[in-house]
Amino acid sequence: MRWPIVSLALAGALGLPAVAPLAFTQPVPCDPSRRALEALARVAPASSPARRAARLRELGALRARFPREALVHERYQDAAATNADRDEVIAEYRELLQRHPGDPLSAYLAARSLIGARTKDAIPELERLAPSVPRAHLALARPYQSEAFRNPAKLREHVAAFVQACPASVEGAPLLQSIEPSEFVRKETTRLRALLERRRDVESLVHYSALWALEFRVKPASEHEALRALVGRDLERLGRIDPGTHEAYYYTLLEGYELAGDKAGQQRVAERQAARFPGREHVALSQRFRDEHPYPKDSDPPDIKKAGYKAYLSAYLDWARRWPDTLVLWYQAVRLLDEVDDVAAADVLAAGEGLLKAAAREPGYLYFVSTIGGSSVSLVVAHAFAARGVAVERLPDLVREGLAENERPRERMTYDLYPASAEDRNKPFVRWYGPLTVADIWLKAKDRDRARSALREVSGLLDEAKPGVDAPKGTSDRAAEQAAFLRKASEYWQRMAELARLEGRKADAMACYQNAVLARQGTEGGGTDTIGPAARALWKDLGGTDEGWAAWSERAALLGAASKPNESSSLAWDTPGAAVPEFDLSDLAGRKWTLADLKGKVTFASVWTST
Repeated sequence: MRWPIVSLALAGALGLPAVAPLAFTQPVPCDPSRRALEALARVAPASSPARRAARLRELGALRARFPREALVHERYQDAAATNADRDEVIAEYRELLQRHPGDPLSAYLAARSLIGARTKDAIPELERLAPSVPRAHLALARPYQSEAFRNPAKLREHVAAFVQACPASVEGAPLLQSIEPSEFVRKETTRLRALLERRRDVESLVHYSALWALEFRVKPASEHEALRALVGRDLERLGRIDPGTHEAYYYTLLEGYELAGDKAGQQRVAERQAARFPGREHVALSQRFRDEHPYPKDSDPPDIKKAGYKAYLSAYLDWARRWPDTLVLWYQAVRLLDEVDDVAAADVLAAGEGLLKAAAREPGYLYFVSTIGGSSVSLVVAHAFAARGVAVERLPDLVREGLAENERPRERMTYDLYPASAEDRNKPFVRWYGPLTVADIWLKAKDRDRARSALREVSGLLDEAKPGVDAPKGTSDRAAEQAAFLRKASEYWQRMAELARLEGRKADAMACYQNAVLARQGTEGGGTDTIGPAARALWKDLGGTDEGWAAWSERAALLGAASKPNESSSLAWDTPGAAVPEFDLSDLAGRKWTLADLKGKVTFASVWTST
C-alpha cells in the first residue's frame, strides 16, 4: 500500500524543496498508547509563565521517549505560549519533515504546527492527509470552528469521518458539542458513554465533562433529574481514580459535583486539589467560602451588599497574605476596595503593594480589560490609593507607569483563526478607559490642574470617537457607533461636572451633569445611575427645590428619549447635510459664543425659550 505524499503546497509553506515520493510504511494510530497517556498525565499544568516554559520543556522531553506518539507531539505544539515559541515549534517540525519526507506522522505534525500562524497552508494538507491519518480530522476541527474559517458542514463531516475511522476513540467528544443536535449527535453520545465506562486512564476520563454536557443537551428536561443521578454514579467511580497532577481531571470532578448539586463533594475535590498542588490551597478555601457566603447581588438590599463585600474583602486579603505570589488574589482584593466604605489605610496600602509586587514577579501574566485602568495594574492601584488618600505621593509615578503599561506590546500569541485577536479588539476600550481612569485619579486626589489636563486628553479621544459617515443611516453599525459615542460622552461630561465642582463652579457643574444625563439616556438601557444622585445633591446645594428637580429630571428624560439613536428620532446624532449657519449667542453666564469658537469641537447645545 502506498500513502499520499506530502504536497508541494506544504513543502512551499514550510520552505522545503520538493522531494521524491516515498512509501509510507508506518501508519499513524488513532489513539496514543497507555504508557504515553500515563506520562502525559504526570505533566503539571501551566499555571504561570515560568510553569508554561517548564511544561514546554517537559513535553519536549517526552517526545524523545515517545517519538511516534501523535498526542505527545500535539500537546507539545499546543504548549507554545508566545509567537516566538510557536515559530520555534514550526521550525522543529519543518526539520522533522526534512529528515522524514515520506513519513505520514511527520507530514501531519508539520501541517498541524501551522494552524493559527499559516492556517491557509495547513488546511489543504490536512485535508489531503485525513483519509490516511485520522487525527488530521481532529486537527481540522479547530479552523472550521474559528471565525476566519468557520464551516459547520465541514466540521460535522470531519467529526463523523474521525468517528468512523476510529470507533474506539473518545477524543472526538469535545467536538460533538460544536455540532447542532441531530440523530448523529445522539447516537455518538450513547457510544461515548459506553466507551468511557470501560476506560480507566485519566486522560480519557476528562471527557466526561463533554459527555455530561451532551446528555443534558440531547435529553428532554423531564429526564434531567435522572441524568443528575447518573452523574452521581459516574462520580463514585471517577473519585476512586488518582488523577495525579492532571488538573483538568479535578475540574471534571468539580463540574460533575456541581451538576449533581453536591456541594460537599465539590469541597472534597477542592481539598484534594489543594493538597496536590502546593500554593493552591486557597482554591479549597475559596470554594468553601463561596458556598457559605453567596456573592452579593445587585438586587440585594444596600446593607446586605455592604456586609457581603466587606466579608469577601477580608477573606481575599487574608488569602493574599498567606499566598503572596498568587496574583489573582491581590487583584480581587484591590477591586473589592471600591465596594467597601470603611477600610483601614494599612489594608489599602497592603493590597496595592501586594498587587504591584506580584505583577512584577510575573509580568504580563494577568491580562484584564476593565473600566478602571483599562488593562493596567498600576492604574488600578493608583485609583484605589487616590480614592482613599493613601500614598498620594506615588500617584504621578503610578500614572506614568500605568499609561505606558496600557501601550506596551504584550508577549502573546497571535492567531489567523480570528479576524483580530481579543487584545486587538480591546484596544479601543483600553485606549479610552486608561486616560479616563487617570482623570478619575486626579479628581479623587483633588488635583485640579492634573485633572483638567487629563480631561483635555479625554476630550480629544471623544472627538476621535465621533460617529463617521461610512455606515448607512439606520443600520445596526451606525446605531452601535452612535450609542458607543454617547456612552463615552456621558462619562466625559460626568467628569467635567466633577471638575467644575472641585473648582467651585457649581452652575457649570449642573450644566455638565445635564449633558451627561442627556447623553446616557440617548443609549439603550442607560446603565447604572451614578449621575443622578450627585446631580441632585448639587441641585439642593444650589438652593433648588424638589419641584424644580422634578422639572429638571423630566426635561432631561424627555430630551434623552428624543435623542436615542434610531431613524425615527429627529435628534439622533447624524452628519449634517448642510453647513451650520453663523451665529452669535450668549450662555447662562453671559459669555458670547460664535461658530468660530466651536469649530472642530464636539458640542452639545441645550437651547430653550420662555414666553
